[in-house]
Order: sequence, then structure tokens, then C-alpha cells
Amino acid sequence: MRLRASGLTTSLIPAQSWADNGRRAAALGLLLLAPMTAFGAEDLKSLYEQAVKADPELLSMQAAAGIADARDRQARGQILPQISGSASYSKVKQEQDFDEDALPPGFGNSQSDEEEDYEDNQALRLDLKQPLFNWAAFQAKKGTMTRRQQAQEELRFRESELLVTVASRYYDVLSAEADVAAAERRREAVDVQLKRAQAAFESGLSPITDLQQAQSRLDSVRVDAISARNEQLNRLDQLSRLTGKVHGALQAPAAPYRVAPPEEGGAEQWVKKAVANNPILRAKQLAVQATEHDVRQQRGNHYPTLDFKASIGETEQPVDFGFGNTQLVTDTSSYGLELTVPIFSGGTTSARVEEAILQQEQARQDMILTRRQLETETRTAYRNLHASAAQVQALEQAIQSAETAVKAAKAGQQSGTRNILDVLEAELELIQRQTDLKSAWYAYRRNGLLLRHLAGELSPAALNDQVAVTAADQTPDIAEASAQADAGALSP
Repeated sequence: MRLRASGLTTSLIPAQSWADNGRRAAALGLLLLAPMTAFGAEDLKSLYEQAVKADPELLSMQAAAGIADARDRQARGQILPQISGSASYSKVKQEQDFDEDALPPGFGNSQSDEEEDYEDNQALRLDLKQPLFNWAAFQAKKGTMTRRQQAQEELRFRESELLVTVASRYYDVLSAEADVAAAERRREAVDVQLKRAQAAFESGLSPITDLQQAQSRLDSVRVDAISARNEQLNRLDQLSRLTGKVHGALQAPAAPYRVAPPEEGGAEQWVKKAVANNPILRAKQLAVQATEHDVRQQRGNHYPTLDFKASIGETEQPVDFGFGNTQLVTDTSSYGLELTVPIFSGGTTSARVEEAILQQEQARQDMILTRRQLETETRTAYRNLHASAAQVQALEQAIQSAETAVKAAKAGQQSGTRNILDVLEAELELIQRQTDLKSAWYAYRRNGLLLRHLAGELSPAALNDQVAVTAADQTPDIAEASAQADAGALSP
């Protein structure tokens, strides 16, 4: 019987040959896993889409980009016209006494014995202020605009970095699943040979040491299976930290594992791409530019400012001319220039200039460090990609040799020159090489994404390539051919 779990081909011994209920439970678990894998498996693209919505660091970066944009608009507002209006309304009571001897005939105090009423007093005013020269404000606007671009580059870098991180966790889980499947296959192979050793010992064809060694190996692979399963769960937890969800089966590519290492220009060509296009290095360069504007802004606080100001207004208030109150309406309008010259601030402005210069040097050194790290990491990623591609090709050849070794060991056992343990070792070596091939190919995919990420060429669209590779590799003919090859090499 043959099942495919999580994209990995697994050979199962018929249930009738199993000796205990524990083995039947293991088979039942795989049977239950198979339909879940076929219908509920998640691919890399769906995992990334989940991470984009749930990753706290990415969401924080998006908020930071929004903050930078808001600050840029605030700085722009400081150099645009400032218009404000005011209105007031009040009740006024006035009492006026006139010197009757100094007044012309007919004029005099008009106050009566009755209490005076409160009269309305109201005013309207509209003011305009337009900065004509404010060096500090102009440089502040340039600085916030540069920091807005910096935040966008940092966000782009995080999106690319998240893609690499999700892919790395995804392939880590698949590698752990391959280890779990390999541990099960090793257990099955050892179990078969243990039964043969038991039969051979009972028939007097082999010593008890062969039986004891086979039993020891079975105990060892059981321990390995427990460790592999625990590691798989741990790696699933690491993936859940990015997506905020619990994951089960993942869609995995099947054999053959195609590799195509980059050939254009060598490592230095990729380093040039990284220096020119990497978003985080670009963000560091923008940070240096922003601090240059900060220095100019602080120096601008030494300079005078010139503003154009204009205002219009209307005031209505009661006036008593001695023969009763009347409302006096006054219209005003004015415009002109206002020059402000800073004279002495206690040394505060000079200290701020010095601080801005030191922050500029700090940003420059940070940019240099980032560039050096980027160059080193790009060369390392390029070498790792080539090494993993070569490893995949070498393991394909090693698997062919291991299959030949298994056939030779079985032939030697039939002719009496090899024993059961020799066959078991050859089978276990084949299983290990097949597992190593999966792990090497997953490392190759990770290294390829990392290199493109460092070169600034990675975007979510690259996931379509990853999914296309997975779909193309999992054709029924290829998967079945791989399964038949495994069965032929490990069959009794």
C-alpha cells in the first residue's frame, strides 16, 4: 500500500504484517493525514498573505510610514498661508458724566434716574500670514519629505524580508516533515529486517547478535522519530508566530528537484545590484540626507524671518455723546511686512546645531555599516545558493549510488556474502540520502529568495514563481515515478 503525506512519498508495510496495535495506530494516523494534505494544505503564497495581515512588525512599519507622511504634511503647512478668524460678542454698560459748564448750550448730562441698560458690543476679524523667508521651516519641510521616503523604503524592505522569513519557516516545516517521514520509513525498514533476523535466528541461519543489533537499531529509530516529530511541531509554532494561526498540513513540492543557480556576472554583479537597489540601504542613505536638512534647519534659527501679514475687521460698540447712546461701527484693514531678527537665545541654537551635526555623522556611519553588511551577506547568499545547487545535484547522484548499493546488498545476502545488517545499513543510507535531497532543495529555494531579497529584486509577485514550481513539480507522472523508484529500492 502507498500513501502520499504532505507531498512526501511514504512506503507502508501491509497492516497484516504488523505485530502490535501501536503500528496500526501509526498507519491510521497517516491515513487520516492523507486527505487533509490533499484538500486542506496551505502553500507559501497563502501563508504570506496571512502574515501580511498579522505580522506585528510589518503593521508597525505601515503605521510608521503613515506617521512620516503626516509629519510631512504638517511641515508643509508651516510654509503655506496661515488664515485665522475671530469673532467676539459682549454686553457693555457705559456711564458718562460731562462738565455742563464746559458744554455748549443745549448739551448736558442725559442720564436719568433709571438704571442704564447693557448695550451690544461685537467684533469680527480675519488675519492672514504668509511666510516669505523662513529658512528653518523650509529645511524642515525638506527633512520630513526625505523621512517620508525613508519610511516607504523601510516598509518595502520589511515586506521583502517578511516574504523571506515566511518562506524560510515554510521550508523549515517541510524539512521537518521530511525528517518525520524518513523516520517512519527507517522504522519500517528496520522492522522488516528485525522480523527476518528473528526468523533467521529461529531457523538457526544467523547468530543472535544479528537479532540484537536489529532490535537496538529499531529502538534508536523510534527515538529519532520522536525527536523529528517534536521538531516539526516546534517549527510549526515558529510559523504561527508570523501568521497568528495554527497550521496543519503544508503543500510541498515533490521530485524531481530542479536547480538553476544564477550565472550572470558572479557574486560581484549581485553585490552591485544590492548596493544600487536594496531598500534598507536606500533608507539609510535617505536618513543621511534627512540629517543634512536637520543641520540646515537648526542653523536657520540664527537667520531672520520675514512674513507678510494682512487683516480686516469690523467693530460695533455703543457710544454716548451726551444725548443718548448710539452704535459706532468701525471698519479696519491693514497689511505689511514683519521682520523678526533673533539676537540672543542663551546658546541654545548653537547647541542644537552641534547636536544635528553629530546626528548626521551617526547616520553616515550607520549607512556605511549597513552597506558593508549588505555586501558580505550578498556574497554569502550567492555562495550558499551555488553550494546548495551543487549539493542537490550531488545528492541525486548519491541516491542512484545508494539504490545500487541496496540492490547489491540484497544480492549479496542471497548469495551468503552479506548479512541482514548489511542490507539494513544500505536501506537506511538510501532513506537518509533521499531526505537530505529534500532538505538541500529547500535550502536552495531559501537561498534563492534571500539573494533576490538582498539585491532588491524580491516582491510578492515572486511567490507566483514559487507556487508555479510547486505545481509543476507535483505532476502525477513524476510523483508516481518517484514513488515506484523508492518502492523498488526498498522492497524485500
